Amino acid sequence: MRDARGLEISGASAEAVGALDHFRDQMLSLGPDPIRVLSDVEAHPECGLLQAYGAVFHLYSLTAEGDAAAAALLNRARAAGTPNEREARWFVGIEAWLRHDYELAMGVMETITEHDPRDLLAAKVAEFHYFATGQHWQGRRFLTHMERIADANRDSSHFLAMHAFAHELSGHFDTARALAERAIELERITPWAHHALAHADVRQGRFDEGERVLRDLAPTWAQSGQPIRGHNAWHLALFTLAHLDHHETLRIFREQVSGLLPESVGEQVDAVSLLWRIELSGREVAAQEWSRIADHLEGRADEAFIPFVSAHEVYALTRAGRASAAERKVAAARRAADESTAERRRVWRDVGLALVDACAALAAGDAARCATLLDPVISRVGCVGGSDAQDDLFRQSHLVSLIRARRHDDARRTLDGQLRGREPSPLEESWARAI
Repeated sequence: MRDARGLEISGASAEAVGALDHFRDQMLSLGPDPIRVLSDVEAHPECGLLQAYGAVFHLYSLTAEGDAAAAALLNRARAAGTPNEREARWFVGIEAWLRHDYELAMGVMETITEHDPRDLLAAKVAEFHYFATGQHWQGRRFLTHMERIADANRDSSHFLAMHAFAHELSGHFDTARALAERAIELERITPWAHHALAHADVRQGRFDEGERVLRDLAPTWAQSGQPIRGHNAWHLALFTLAHLDHHETLRIFREQVSGLLPESVGEQVDAVSLLWRIELSGREVAAQEWSRIADHLEGRADEAFIPFVSAHEVYALTRAGRASAAERKVAAARRAADESTAERRRVWRDVGLALVDACAALAAGDAARCATLLDPVISRVGCVGGSDAQDDLFRQSHLVSLIRARRHDDARRTLDGQLRGREPSPLEESWARAI
């Protein structure tokens, strides 16, 4: 049997292959129904690759509960029969992912596409591992991967969106924009291409253009899954906040970003980041906003997957007055630094722990301590996970901490470095006036 992209499948009925195609297409398009894979794995236990795809669905959650469910499905995948070479690699990559060895997992996904360049789900999973290890930090590697498989996938708008994002992360903004626009020409409902355009615009300070483009494309998001609807709305809110339109930013937050999938780590990160940025802009955030998010964070206070996420969680828990849970989160980060694989351990110890401590200090009102902790690590903050735009949160926190600590010369140099010669937004002008 072969799937819709011509890839061989072992031990599968036509119905199981259809389920594989459905899950891949939902993941690539960021569609509304990837969760159907959980019923499909029960309907087709004989298909090892489908069980592996179910494990992938769970692993995206970045939770201990998701890891446990994924491990069970990986065991079922291996018991289903003899896999072909590509499927066996999938099993190895998922096992590495379960160990939080994101470097090995991404390498396995890259090997899969080297042998089967039309396996776009492997490319999409690799993109997640670039996120877990810092998409901007991994920009060159990401782009090399996309360039290598480009000829085999030019027919896919969703591949073009990934390719565009890789170019944006590598600083090739014009190429990124051209590829994203080509993807939208092929299929207007390509929300990851909309996302790539938002990244290019925010990095170039094109705040008016970025807002206009996203508002034009936003009606199409209703046909996509909530995670990308919320995340693209988060990008739209960054443009309104850049203009200090707090009313509109909070409207987007309440209607499109927060409270729709409150147990989702992705939504939690977007919600925390947006409230945090509102505070950095000088506007107070109501205590109940933090409390609502913290209610969903406390139950996972003893988990730490990547520093990027842990830094958001400890900030929100501290701002909500959940001191005990915040202390447990810091302790979990320290355990992760001790127990991770070699490269992850280095990232935690060299940058991640200082970042988590700094974010807790800022949330507690100790700007001077935050700035001191961030001083030696801020230039390497991209390695903790997240994208360039997401990690701007930590750079902006460093800048505002310097301002609040009255380290004005350092703050001025930091702001100049962030602007890179472009015109400041109204938000950035407000920081300049405070120096």
